[in-house]
Amino acid sequence: MRNTDNKHYILMNRAVKVGKRLKLVSLIIIFPIFFIACKKEEIKYEKLYMKGWGIYDELFSEYISEYEKIDCRRCSPGDTLKFAGLKNDHLWMCMIERNGKKKLFEWEDSDVTEKNQKKFLYNGEYGEYILNGVKISNLSKKDNGFIAIVIFCDKDENTCFPSPCIFYNGTSEKKVSYTGGGVLNWYEGTFFLSGCCYDNDGDLIYDTYDQGKENKTILPHQRIIPVSLEDGIFVYPGDMSRYNYKEQKFIWKSFLKSPFPLYGYRQNLTILDQSTSEWKLKLTVTFEDNSQSFFVYTVNIDTGLVLEQ
Repeated sequence: MRNTDNKHYILMNRAVKVGKRLKLVSLIIIFPIFFIACKKEEIKYEKLYMKGWGIYDELFSEYISEYEKIDCRRCSPGDTLKFAGLKNDHLWMCMIERNGKKKLFEWEDSDVTEKNQKKFLYNGEYGEYILNGVKISNLSKKDNGFIAIVIFCDKDENTCFPSPCIFYNGTSEKKVSYTGGGVLNWYEGTFFLSGCCYDNDGDLIYDTYDQGKENKTILPHQRIIPVSLEDGIFVYPGDMSRYNYKEQKFIWKSFLKSPFPLYGYRQNLTILDQSTSEWKLKLTVTFEDNSQSFFVYTVNIDTGLVLEQ
């Protein structure tokens, strides 16, 4: 009798464990299905561009009329949809809000773009390829126009350089060669692109590589503060410098000495005033106990002289 009861107990215990496992498995299966259903709309759009030629058509058919007439068409998904391609052999771009379907911008080039293109090769020479895709990489709005970096792709969706960067002032456009990097807003409406400084209409002001051929060319970045067409100021805790990008040389370097130790502590250097040639900077140091110390520098940006410490 006891053996029978023990067998029943063991069988019931196993049944309960199996039931719990089945319940867990069902939850594991159901949860991803629920999650995928919730994300279906995003996945539909965000992965369209990864499938190859023709997969962009779902977005084009929903937002662009007569999209079949646009060759090499591509779209960058997001809250703002960036459409691009060749329309009657002319570069064409369009930006539309995904939700409201409001057209923010549309432009068609006046020049013909040939499908037979040349690209840089690793050995420094050029090779030929057939243009298969056109994408908008970067678009910056400016007064009555825009600056747009357009990416050309081959049949394998490889990015090919040079690609065009388009300066449009509202009435006419100018194309310059783009070899990588982004567009950096520079001094008084000028821009840095691929190591070159351009004015608002895309006319070349200077090329940084002209002076940097013997050594590594230093290019400006987001943390550089332009103070003229050629010069930028770099500010960092303990260090400050002025660099001339056209001549590729430092104008001055200054050491910002602190009255208290800096190593191992959080540091933050902010500019309090840059309205004159004598900039005021505030150094904040946060110690392990979260207490803080402050120090103010005054630096002459023409000479690099630290006036007060």
